[in-house]
Amino acid sequence: MPPRKSKSRIGGDSNPLADDAEHTAPVSPLHDQPYERGERPQPETSADANGASPPATVEQAPARVAEVEKVRPPATPQEMVEYLDSFTPLDAPLAATADLTDKERQIRDQYEAAIAGADLGFIVEGMVAKWTQAGELYRDEYAEFEDYCQAHDRSMRRINQLMQVAPLGLHILRRLGKNFSRLRLNESHAKHLLPLADRAGDDAAVLVYETLLRANERVTGRLLQAVLARLPEDRWNPDEAVTTIEAFLAEGSRVLPAEREQAPAAPVEAEIGRIQKTVQRATRLAHRQPDLARRIAAELEQAAQRIRAELRDGEPGA
Repeated sequence: MPPRKSKSRIGGDSNPLADDAEHTAPVSPLHDQPYERGERPQPETSADANGASPPATVEQAPARVAEVEKVRPPATPQEMVEYLDSFTPLDAPLAATADLTDKERQIRDQYEAAIAGADLGFIVEGMVAKWTQAGELYRDEYAEFEDYCQAHDRSMRRINQLMQVAPLGLHILRRLGKNFSRLRLNESHAKHLLPLADRAGDDAAVLVYETLLRANERVTGRLLQAVLARLPEDRWNPDEAVTTIEAFLAEGSRVLPAEREQAPAAPVEAEIGRIQKTVQRATRLAHRQPDLARRIAAELEQAAQRIRAELRDGEPGA
């Protein structure tokens, strides 16, 4: 899978859904560990030359792409649609075998090379994850899709968020990209439109976005929030929606909702969460790769002993 990108995009200090986030072309890389293609690694159980066991790892991502030819980011929304159409989408595995077929490997290579080669935005990231999961392109190396994501240090929660909004983003691009070259759809926009799409259909979300573009508005998450708040939730009428939006835009003074800040996770809680995930993965590996599971358990036990020793040293009278 793709290499880790800047933390300012996903999981960093800045909020990728904020209105002031960079409005990239609507599709971004899966920001993760270096991922190079080669021989599938085998679990190591032997000690090194000094007798020390290698550090525990949880099924490190196999090396796959030695060098990725960088993809030139599409310059327009229509080019982005054409680029996405070059992918082979999957909605189910192509074969009922534990190993991947040659065709499936080629498709996985296509997915991973694309998101490793350029910063293309949230739609490519989400759709590639969705197709990878549906096609079970991880099954030759991992029992579960979550294991595949975790091996590349990716949060399953974040991947689920991307898979949820990417199809709507792609639909908006297909419908509006050809006629609106200045379309700058970002993840925040798709996220705000998702509830409307869920209850009234994706075309309802397209109509709201199109109405704002035709009014020469700079679309932001806050503007979408304000517009959507004016629309009734118990019914959907396209003509009524357009009239309501145009009336709101014609108002001399618009009251936009305040920007909501995401509270950062407490550092201690975040660390505990990572440890718990490691334990869960080790438990799943116990029967499939017992040697690796034992190494993880040993490392965790040694780490706990070191912490307890430090605590004793710091006690009064120690």
